[in-house]
Order: sequence, then structure tokens, then C-alpha cells
Amino acid sequence: VFDSRSGSGEGDFAAAIVYAANRGASIANCSWGWATDGYYEQDVLDAIDYFIGTKATNENDIASVKAQRNLTGGVMFFATGNDGAFGNFYPACYEPVVAVGSMTNDYTVASYSNHGTWVDIVAPGGLLDYGNAGGVLSTLPNNEYGFNEGTSMATPHVTGIAALVVSMHGNETMPAETIRQQIITSVNDLYVYNEGKEG
Repeated sequence: VFDSRSGSGEGDFAAAIVYAANRGASIANCSWGWATDGYYEQDVLDAIDYFIGTKATNENDIASVKAQRNLTGGVMFFATGNDGAFGNFYPACYEPVVAVGSMTNDYTVASYSNHGTWVDIVAPGGLLDYGNAGGVLSTLPNNEYGFNEGTSMATPHVTGIAALVVSMHGNETMPAETIRQQIITSVNDLYVYNEGKEG
């Protein structure tokens, strides 16, 4: 969706989501979002509803989309953002999606991870404050690898688990909500690891 040929550096997010759904995608990793508290674009929210199977668009038939999938609907995972801010950051805070925050290797929420009651889960996102040892190894342009940090690193960890489950057990009668609930409930409580810590 990021396209340097457009003036803003952003492509058409809504069209990309609909494109994926129309080609049978059941799981989507979205390591992007808006950094302004409360800002959203309605066409993107409509596209999310379309992907997860709750709303049809004018030019597409939701029934034909469902026929191509290995779930009844879809699950979308969004990064919460990296401003270390409390607020409502879309699309991650949109209720139908799974909002993924970032934690460090010592089981604490990363200082840069946006937060709010809408965050569903945290996953390893790295922290480069003390060098690469705390980062997440990632692919980089020009066929290279390097260490990064961010909720964009955390989100693929969660999305990948969902995709593996669907690849093994998914079928046209499995509700997407089953996968969503398994992901957000089959986890350890982060607060247990932080009992007695300050902050």
C-alpha cells in the first residue's frame, strides 16, 4: 500500500484491503496506521468490514468472496503505532480488528508502543536502546537483513501464528471469530510478569 509514486507516500489502503479479500485472503497483517488520535478514513473502515465479512461493497458480492476462503470471514491484525501515546489510534483501535502492541525481551510494554483499553495483545517488537541484541531481525531493502523495533515488528508475530493455524485447520465452515478469540485468549498475562516492578 505504500507507493512512492503518490504524493503522500501512501497508496489506497481501502482498495488494497478489498483486493486481498477478493482474492481469498483470510488473514491480513497491517503494520501501518494513523498517528493522529481519533483520525480515520471511513472507506478504510468499510474495507475492513468487507474483509472480515460483515459488509459488502457496491461492486462486489460478499458471497463470492466467502466461497474462496478457508474461513467464514477474515481476521485483520493492526499495529498500534509507535508514538508511546495514549489515545484512539486507527485502524488498530477499530473494534473488529486485533490491535497488536509491542513488548520488549523483558516482558514489559515497549515505551514507544501506543496504548489504550483497545489494545488486544502484545508481542515481541524489540527495543534498540541498548543495541541490536534487543531488536527484531527483519528483512530490509536490497536483499539485506537488519534489526528493527516497533509495533510493525510485533504484529507479524501474531499474524503469523493465526496464518499457521488457518493453514493447518482452516476450512470454509470455520468462523473467523474462532481464530480471533483463540489468538487473544491463548496468551500469558503480561501483568503477571511485571508484578512488583515500578511503573
